[in-house]
Amino acid sequence: MGIVIKQSIKSSIFAYTGIVLGFVTSALLMPKILTEEQVGLVRLITSITILLAQVANLGFNAAGARFFPHFRNHDRQHNGYLFWGSFVSIIGLTITIGLWVLNQQFILNFLKADASPILKQHLIWVIPITIFTVIFFVFDNYARFLYDSSTGILLKEFVQRVFLLLAIILFYFKIVNFDGYVAMYALALCIPTLFIIVVIWKKGWLFIKPVKGFWTPALLKGFASLSVLTFLSGFTSQVVNYIDQLQVSSMINLAANGVYSTMMFFGTVIYTPTFQINRIGGTIVAEAWKTNDIKAISSVYEKSCLTLLIIGSLLFICVIGNLHNVFALLPNYKAGEWVVIWIGLGKLFDMATGLNGTILQTSKFYYYDTLFMVLLIIGTWLMNKWLIPIYGITGSAIATASIIMIFNVFRTIFVWAKFGLYPFSIKNIYVILISIAVLGLNFLIPHLPSIVGLPSYLIDTPIRSFLIIVSFVSIIYFSKLSSDINTVVDSAINSCLKFLNKG
Repeated sequence: MGIVIKQSIKSSIFAYTGIVLGFVTSALLMPKILTEEQVGLVRLITSITILLAQVANLGFNAAGARFFPHFRNHDRQHNGYLFWGSFVSIIGLTITIGLWVLNQQFILNFLKADASPILKQHLIWVIPITIFTVIFFVFDNYARFLYDSSTGILLKEFVQRVFLLLAIILFYFKIVNFDGYVAMYALALCIPTLFIIVVIWKKGWLFIKPVKGFWTPALLKGFASLSVLTFLSGFTSQVVNYIDQLQVSSMINLAANGVYSTMMFFGTVIYTPTFQINRIGGTIVAEAWKTNDIKAISSVYEKSCLTLLIIGSLLFICVIGNLHNVFALLPNYKAGEWVVIWIGLGKLFDMATGLNGTILQTSKFYYYDTLFMVLLIIGTWLMNKWLIPIYGITGSAIATASIIMIFNVFRTIFVWAKFGLYPFSIKNIYVILISIAVLGLNFLIPHLPSIVGLPSYLIDTPIRSFLIIVSFVSIIYFSKLSSDINTVVDSAINSCLKFLNKG
């Protein structure tokens, strides 16, 4: 088995196990154990550190992905790549943290820290978490470039979430107070950095000295130009993901952000399969551009739109169909019901437009995507300013979903106009109609009562989800709308039959 396949299998196992752990910790335990304000605090700290870390990297990691083949030479210690990545990150951290400290009072005023003592007390954790996050990005990317993509995913998606789970359990049993919990939460975010440095050292890759005579003027110019561009695109994409939480915290309060960010988690869970399809499809699209194979790109584009629409619709129906069970478990979060619906619709629309962003980013018009991202940020900010005062956290969800939809319409039209790629067919409409029908049938299923002391939601959720999945997948399968989905279902059926025959 090749190294790429092995790493892909390992990465997938760690990633999906981490998703389950993250769901249990973030969507179930934290909202149940912490107050809404406490949840809002830890979510806000995480959001801020991710944004600051993206800035502090100065685009080096993304440019490194493109230029690492020039560095790759074990005998020459990969031409000092790790040294330069660390050096640029130190400069970026110095600038970023310096600006953070100098503008501390402005930030506190913006976030209304005077009205939230726990925010004022714990915001200091942003600095160490940012430092460790930036270092992790450098070493994780370096490991991936050397064909070890699984270690970073194991540490970030699994090990880190195990420590986060441990932290909330210790707080629940009152072994630590809330201050101790926040410290453990921060430690959990920092631990992967320490481990990945040790792993790289053990593999014999820890080369932290510059190598003379490597940089040529042309290479330096190309690397610097790409760093600037990827810095802008990377930062804007992260801002889009977290700007709503910042505005909810500043315009309402931390408790509102606790409800909003938790309910947004349920709305975005449907988007999870997109990352894997983007990774696979992105590789195919990038290779196809080398030979200008528009036919291959068109095929991948069409399949991605249909496949992601089918998967996203199924997950959306499961989430929306079980909202009453979510609020039976988390009654204090009922105010976030429409947040789930709107964010879910926005993410579903994003999935339904497939690999439009990947096609644009890997084409010669890649810089337009950065422009679109900037406009997306401005649009999101302005719509939040308009709708949050009117509709509260639901207003932010409406703003986020609306801008995502508008953004993807522009992307899709641009790709169609520039490359003649139009990915939709009557099959996409059939999937939407099937989804509406299954969702409607779900609402006809009565809420199941408690049985032998088990809460209703523990009975209703698995049965309702099973009925939704079976009905939706059966209709899609027998309609033969997607050959890819049918292949997956056939493979699953054959595996089950083989298992039963062995038994």
